[in-house]
Amino acid sequence: MPAPALLPAAFVAGLDRLAQWTYGTPGPVGPMLPTAGVEAKSPALGSAGAVVPTTLLAGPAL
Repeated sequence: MPAPALLPAAFVAGLDRLAQWTYGTPGPVGPMLPTAGVEAKSPALGSAGAVVPTTLLAGPAL
């Protein structure tokens, strides 16, 4: 695997670990849901993907 393709993959894996460490399992799942909703043309998945990160970030304030 060439180095230019390896660096972004390592960066994304690091961000995934950071989100999982900070927010638990819903951390990395939340941003994946809107992407899956767009690919599947499903408004329900896109809406769930908007609600999960919002709930995670607003949780301490509530």
